[in-house]
Amino acid sequence: MSQGEKICVHCGQSCANQARVKDGKGNYAHTACAEKHKNAKQGETGRSSPPAGGSQGEPAGTMAAILSDIDDKDMIGGEHSCQGCGYPMEDDAMICLHCGFNRETGRQFGTKVARDPNKPTKSGAALNIGATAGGAALAPFFPLAGACVGGLIGAGIWGGIAYQFNIEFGWIAILVGVLCGLGAGIGARGEGGAIVGGMAALVAIGSISLGKYMAVTWAVDDMFDDEMFGKRTVEQIDDSIALTYVADDIIRDYLDAGRTIEWPNPQIFVDAAVWPDDFPQDISDETWDIWDEMGFTDKATLRRQIAEEYGMRSRDVDDDWALETIAYGLCMERIAEDKPLEWENAYLPLDVSVWPEDYPESIQTQAEQRWVAMTADEQQDYRVQVRDTINVNLGRDGAISQEIVKDGFVQSFMHPFDLLFIFLAVGAAYKLGAGE
Repeated sequence: MSQGEKICVHCGQSCANQARVKDGKGNYAHTACAEKHKNAKQGETGRSSPPAGGSQGEPAGTMAAILSDIDDKDMIGGEHSCQGCGYPMEDDAMICLHCGFNRETGRQFGTKVARDPNKPTKSGAALNIGATAGGAALAPFFPLAGACVGGLIGAGIWGGIAYQFNIEFGWIAILVGVLCGLGAGIGARGEGGAIVGGMAALVAIGSISLGKYMAVTWAVDDMFDDEMFGKRTVEQIDDSIALTYVADDIIRDYLDAGRTIEWPNPQIFVDAAVWPDDFPQDISDETWDIWDEMGFTDKATLRRQIAEEYGMRSRDVDDDWALETIAYGLCMERIAEDKPLEWENAYLPLDVSVWPEDYPESIQTQAEQRWVAMTADEQQDYRVQVRDTINVNLGRDGAISQEIVKDGFVQSFMHPFDLLFIFLAVGAAYKLGAGE
């Protein structure tokens, strides 16, 4: 008998997968064989008392002795145990639910533990956890995205109307807030709250700011014209442009030598002057005197006149602009009366002079002679120098335009009613986003 075999000591057949018992020495016996052997022993007579070792007179430690001392209920699984594994079975049960043994056919079938369909498997649980985590991560995205979409629409409406009509309507700010709140509410699928409302409110502030910035930028672009700030190429530097710079070079040489230039139009100094540094001191003093004597209404009227002339809003006209306008008017009065103006910077006209009409005739003649005297290569080299100079100046002008945009953007928040309408817009965005 090989190790691991379970051979019945009564019938010599294997006990594997059948109801069995085992003695202290490791011997096996079919339950049925053991029961049959026990009944046979109980039928014998002539014994007044059981010999030592067992109740039926069997030698101590033998299978018979063990079987003679156990009752049916002490066998593996009891009297109705499975013949395959010894686990308890009902009287009328045909198949053992533990090992799959069939009493009727004597065959054993494989068994599985039925899984609760409502209980997820390990892989399913992992997928559920991943889906939950992913959903939690994306939860704030949808209301934020919805608020941004509504905000972009509102910013476009705000900027377009402010640019076209040159005025900001406060109720449009409220409309921006409503669009942000509705977008956030749609993104949250109706499940708003304080967080969603807060996101909608923040996006509303950003959208109103974006609308203001777009309106100011478009207005400044119109003032400066994008083509003015485009980089030049050598091919774009024609003879007229080159002669302008030749004439400027001649005038600088004259001024550096202390000579006076008699410009055909004295107004060219006024056109080039910037308040307050470029104007003569007596003009600056008189300008401040006039400004100090003006009342609030007069100052407001002046700002409105300047704004109408340039197609802007009155609040976009600051004090320096108004003061420069006054100084300009005083200079023009002096010129009309043929009174002299003492300009400290004699080089001012070079910033605005146009070839050839703005230059004295003597300067025009000298510039043309100098240009004709150049060889073709020298003229080409000069054009390259002019191109580089223009591009450097354009870069400075572009920076100036950006400063104007920044100042205009800041000024657009200075009106008291702006803060009121922004507050109302934020409130509308929060309430709609939070679902209140």
